[in-house]
Amino acid sequence: MLEAVEMEEAGSFEHYRRIRGGAHFDLAGWPGESRMSMDTFAEVRLEMTYDGLHHVDGEAIDYGSYPLLDAPGVDAPLGSGRVTFSHGDDTLALDFDIDAEPLPMRVIG
Repeated sequence: MLEAVEMEEAGSFEHYRRIRGGAHFDLAGWPGESRMSMDTFAEVRLEMTYDGLHHVDGEAIDYGSYPLLDAPGVDAPLGSGRVTFSHGDDTLALDFDIDAEPLPMRVIG
């Protein structure tokens, strides 16, 4: 399982590796029940069932009201084909010039 963490949060790769390596990661329900769960570096429990409900700390995610991308410094209006990343004074704006119905993908963490 790959989990991206800002360097400011991780402190060092060794600290990140120690925390990430000791965190809960359960594949006992995979693939049979199509379910897995894990704790993030920030101690948030994610529980996911393929083609089913996803939970964050035991609460089901309402994808209809959840932003497409919900991360600090990220703006990506649904269906626009545009995403803007900002960090400090740096900004990167991407326009994918999509002329077809985009397929939503969510990043949660």
